[in-house]
Amino acid sequence: MANRIILQYLDDRTHLPRQSETIAYGRFDYRWSLKVERVVLREPDGLSQEAIASRAERTEGSNRAGPRSVTVHVWLSDSGPRTAGRSVRRPEFTLTRLMDPQSPRNPDSFRKMIADPDLARELFGQGGGS
Repeated sequence: MANRIILQYLDDRTHLPRQSETIAYGRFDYRWSLKVERVVLREPDGLSQEAIASRAERTEGSNRAGPRSVTVHVWLSDSGPRTAGRSVRRPEFTLTRLMDPQSPRNPDSFRKMIADPDLARELFGQGGGS
């Protein structure tokens, strides 16, 4: 389920389910949370000034928004299984994926992004985004 939520976030974050509501999956209801953070890239220790300058020159202007980590945490809702009578250990799972906000996941995602004015602005670095 965490993977499905991340894929949905990558394709169109405006259509994610509400975090305040449970998601039904099989006999169970789950809750989830999402955290998106900027990833800070730094040069490795001991890199020469020439190598740093060369790398900066090659990457100048690319990836203006910078990479992000998208973390989804999913857990069994307090309501537990929708069939009464059994005691169930409360499973939970956390999945993190590194993403480039300016690189669509697949051709369908790209077409959807450029068709939506808000997503297109974000894709081309002209809008906020998370």
